[in-house]
Order: sequence, then C-alpha cells, then structure tokens
Amino acid sequence: MRNFFIGSVNVNLGDMILLMSDGVADNFDAEFNGFLPIDDGMSEASWKDVPDVERIKSKLCCLKMTELLRNISSCKSVAQTVLSFCKELTINSREFLENSEKEKLPDDYKKYPGKMDHATCLCVRIMQK
Repeated sequence: MRNFFIGSVNVNLGDMILLMSDGVADNFDAEFNGFLPIDDGMSEASWKDVPDVERIKSKLCCLKMTELLRNISSCKSVAQTVLSFCKELTINSREFLENSEKEKLPDDYKKYPGKMDHATCLCVRIMQK
C-alpha cells in the first residue's frame, strides 16, 4: 500500500474528482514512463538518488495529467482518456509478453514503459443535490 492516499480537499460545484487504482496511477509515475531525472535537467542518474523524490514525481505526474486532460470536460471522457493513456503506454510491454512465452519482461522502462496491473478509473463531478 505504498501509494495509498487518504486526504481531504475543498471542492466546488462543477469540480471533478478522479479516483484510480494503482494499476492506473503507476502509469503516471515518471520512472515507469521511462523518464530519468537527468531528462529533466537533474544531476542524478537514478530516481533513488533524487532528494525529495516523491514531491518531484508528484509534480511531474500533475503536469502529465494536466497535459492529457487539459481540454476534456466530461467525466466519461476523462476516465476513457486516462485508461487509453495507460493502454497506449504499455503496448511495447504487452507485445513483448505476447511474443515471448518464457522470457521475463526486461527492467527497461525506456523501451518498455508503463506498469501493467488491473486498471480501474472513476471520475465524478460535484453537483448540487
């Protein structure tokens, strides 16, 4: 449960709340996208060497979500877009596993980005009763 989160935020009418399983959330992690710290101008070559790594990864996740969902206004489209992103991201990994019966997926997120897991995504809009 390393990425389990409970929190509270103030919401307004019209706001959307996006809930997702780790099978979706992990695909927004910069590391699983094949993105290295050095790609963002950091001096560290590995994520394990980055100070305050969770804050930085969270910021990168928010930037990716904002870019992906910028012009989407319906909850259905938000959920579909997020799940489509995960499906597209993991295509190399899925093809490798389909074509390599006995081989283990290499630990190379540049070549095989994404993390395959059960994927659940729910988007709801705050509305007046």
